[in-house]
Amino acid sequence: PEVAVATHFGMKMIFRGPYREARLIENKTGVKTIAAVSGMRVGIGEKIEVMKGERKKHRGLDEFTR
Repeated sequence: PEVAVATHFGMKMIFRGPYREARLIENKTGVKTIAAVSGMRVGIGEKIEVMKGERKKHRGLDEFTR
């Protein structure tokens, strides 16, 4: 593949850091790898174009464990 997009992160991936994991995948496979963000869109045509969504302030994990 030309590009891989990692989505639907499990807790292990979140704790390790999605961007770090994407770099690890890219280094091991040689395939450009992107960690998805909320609202991200990927256009597939002659070129593959990634349009990142608006970064929203997300609640931290600590808010879910209270």
